Amino acid sequence: MILSEKIVTFRKKAGLSQADLADKLGISRQAVCKWESGESAPDIGNLKQLSIIFNVSLDVLLNDKADATPRRALGSRGEVIRTARMPEVVDVEAINSKKSPIEKRHLLIRSITVTTLFVLIWVFLAALIIYAFYWALEGDPYDSTPFVIIMVLLGLCGGSALGWWLSKKYLFDFDRVGMREYYKEMKAREEAAMATEELTAIQLQDDLPVWFFHDAKRATVGFWFVGAKQLCCPLQNVASFDFTVSDTSYTYTERELGGAPIIGGGGFVVTSQKNLVVIPNETFQCVLNYYDNDGGIAEYAFELTTLRNYLHRAYDGHAETLTAEKGKFTRTALAKIKTLIELERARLS
Repeated sequence: MILSEKIVTFRKKAGLSQADLADKLGISRQAVCKWESGESAPDIGNLKQLSIIFNVSLDVLLNDKADATPRRALGSRGEVIRTARMPEVVDVEAINSKKSPIEKRHLLIRSITVTTLFVLIWVFLAALIIYAFYWALEGDPYDSTPFVIIMVLLGLCGGSALGWWLSKKYLFDFDRVGMREYYKEMKAREEAAMATEELTAIQLQDDLPVWFFHDAKRATVGFWFVGAKQLCCPLQNVASFDFTVSDTSYTYTERELGGAPIIGGGGFVVTSQKNLVVIPNETFQCVLNYYDNDGGIAEYAFELTTLRNYLHRAYDGHAETLTAEKGKFTRTALAKIKTLIELERARLS
């Protein structure tokens, strides 16, 4: 193993990020990054400091033939269970856009109500036109029969409009994003399953059905999604957990049309203005370093993003809209996970 690989291995073993190691050495994070990529090498002074920080000899660092892969005694390790699935397999947009049977029924009721309302409005307008022709041709505006018909139709339209508004407001009030009943039902099933196993869970994002769990009885941690433990790692196997955040906001140009009257000229001029629209987004790179069943360092790395587009069908069943949404409390959840792991590791040591 060469020096660059040893620096990576020992840094992860110590539970340090590149920034943490750089702070201890009084250098930039970019310098550490170059050491680990092999673009440059630390001088003798930094090598001595690295040997102290990593608690290894200079010979181990400099001798390429020395095995620097961290090992633990077999008795101090537990068995790590890991599937091939990663949090990225959970399609958060599809889950939050899919409709439950209740929502589908509400959408059907709303569609029927709106269609009925529009039919009544057109009937009312048609009757009004017929009445106007009748009055023009017959010349008898005092005949009450057409007037009564018009008032009855007007009452039907008004009652239907009021009923539609009340049902929308109090019975099934939800916008195009929807009540997300399908997502809520899935979340409830997952949390019930974790509660059955007496797991303490931290959800990574408010609209993402992925949880970090801590099993106090079995002294294990890991990640739960798609109805099962996808990673189950004994606490004594955990080396570190860390995350980095990058700003990946989207910027696009929007052209706005306007107009203004020409004073004194009696005319009108059209103006055009270019606006820059910024949609904020954060990307979280998460890494859990742990000792695998062979005693070597392994990592469980995944990415979380806060911005996504939910595809929703409009109520008529034809039009589709894209709605920008934000996954909330990501930073807070990851900070809680990091703190929990650090506290549990300190308790075990």
